[in-house]
Amino acid sequence: MAHPLWHTHFRNFAPRIGAAYQITPKSVVRGGIGLFCDLGYGDVGSAVIGFPYERLESINASPPLPFDLSYPAFRPPPFSTAIGSNVLSLSAVDPNLRLPFTRQWNAAVERVLGANQTLTATYVGSDGRRLVRQDLVVPPLLMSLGQGASVQATRNAGYSHSNALQVHFQRRMSHGLQALVSYNLAKSSDLGSSDENGLIAGSVTDIVLPPLAPSDFDIRQSIAGAISYQIPIPSWGRASNAILKGWAVDGLVRVMTAPPINVFTREFSPSVWHLHDPG
Repeated sequence: MAHPLWHTHFRNFAPRIGAAYQITPKSVVRGGIGLFCDLGYGDVGSAVIGFPYERLESINASPPLPFDLSYPAFRPPPFSTAIGSNVLSLSAVDPNLRLPFTRQWNAAVERVLGANQTLTATYVGSDGRRLVRQDLVVPPLLMSLGQGASVQATRNAGYSHSNALQVHFQRRMSHGLQALVSYNLAKSSDLGSSDENGLIAGSVTDIVLPPLAPSDFDIRQSIAGAISYQIPIPSWGRASNAILKGWAVDGLVRVMTAPPINVFTREFSPSVWHLHDPG
């Protein structure tokens, strides 16, 4: 009997609301908040690449084997459901898995400068909850069967948080000149930006989640600018208009701070270290 991935209930409601208020003829305040649900299929869908579609078999390559597909060592391992023979990795999903969601909010102030220019300052924030996370569970039974035997457990254990200040200057086309400059000051943190950042423990209850750390895509500061200038056309007659009309000079620049260094290492709980230590 097939079981649904998500339990159906009416709390998966994702409303969004926004408002704007004109303080003066040249100043406007805007704000909004919304709830966004994630399908969360990525981590669960990756389980199809494992058992029973993937089977492993250790080959002793000493001395080196000839590259001959008819050689017995290259035969596909037999299909088996017995843990420990050639089935060393299983996938498990929390039966009470819940839909991940993200709360997002923003507030902005826009000011008109002159006839064709605007300056906007915006605060943007987001908070991800019930994010899907994968950890490796190595119970004593699997540890005794061989190196690498594990259960990939998918559950709601991840979360993330981000804040950003965005300053935006825009000059609409006037006298052949238009420009756009944006500055972003942001910070993004999570428990792991990749599905491969799980921990290893003897059971799910032994897993101690790490604190929030900079996301892989955490860019603290960035500035981007673009400018376009239409070249004036000299009045040399119809021929010059046909050749010189419509030309413009464009410039684009983007500068940002470096992303964080992503140092990745597996961590073992004390219970797993105890299983590794025969003494």
